[in-house]
Amino acid sequence: MGILRTTEQVLQKAQEARTGRNRMFAVHGNRLVEWLVFQKMKDLGRIADDPASPDTSTFIEEATMEALDEVTTTANALYGSDVYLASLFKNLTKCRAIVKQIRQE
Repeated sequence: MGILRTTEQVLQKAQEARTGRNRMFAVHGNRLVEWLVFQKMKDLGRIADDPASPDTSTFIEEATMEALDEVTTTANALYGSDVYLASLFKNLTKCRAIVKQIRQE
């Protein structure tokens, strides 16, 4: 299974496990979370790893949940807990600010 598909499956499970606003981060922030997972793999030199291997699959699952938690925490810290998430994740400037905070760029 590929990196993107594994990430999507983890996000789908997170949507089912979470409720309320936390669930909406997995729904509306999915592309940002997926991008962060790809960047983490690239930074660690693991982008060429076989995504079907159990070790890589576990790494992708953990990186996805970590990225989702980071996005949730950072977005709430930067924009408050009352911002409408669908529009937040469509706003490139706000997404860049979230990424900058997470990646400390």
